[in-house]
Amino acid sequence: MRLLGQKPVLPVFSKVLLLRKVQYPSNWKPSSR
Repeated sequence: MRLLGQKPVLPVFSKVLLLRKVQYPSNWKPSSR
């Protein structure tokens, strides 16, 4: 298990999810589609 490799991935994923939520608030819910 590489913690160093996973550490930078966690914050990056969070940022992407946040950006996606802000960019696509309607698309955030798969059920809506």
